[in-house]
Amino acid sequence: MLNSYFIFYLKNYGIISVGVKEYLPAMKTDITLEDKSQKKVLIIDTKYYGRTMQSQFGKNSYHSGNMYQIHSYVSNKKATYVGKVSGLLLYAKTDEEITPNQKFTISGNQFAVQTLDLNVDFSDIEKQLNDIVKFFFD
Repeated sequence: MLNSYFIFYLKNYGIISVGVKEYLPAMKTDITLEDKSQKKVLIIDTKYYGRTMQSQFGKNSYHSGNMYQIHSYVSNKKATYVGKVSGLLLYAKTDEEITPNQKFTISGNQFAVQTLDLNVDFSDIEKQLNDIVKFFFD
């Protein structure tokens, strides 16, 4: 079943007709955190690749499909949510030289691409995750 946020967005912008929605993929986030008192939502999409960056024409960049995906999640949530909506692409750390850890704003929404080192004690993983949540909710 197609996520109601996605249907709302598509109908309001005249992108979808009633007969085709059954063939569209569901928009299901990996993790959604909400602080109702602050009216903030953080949508987290987790990824694991052998390479966290893509390379085209000698230039490294984030995987474009992942960026479009998290932007779509945030945009669709924002269409029906009164408050701040942010998005995070969270990659498992690899042995690559380049490790994504950046924060930026797109269309007024806060985004981040970060890595999580899973080759450490669980207490260190917990600290990494808590630091991420603090950044978005403090």
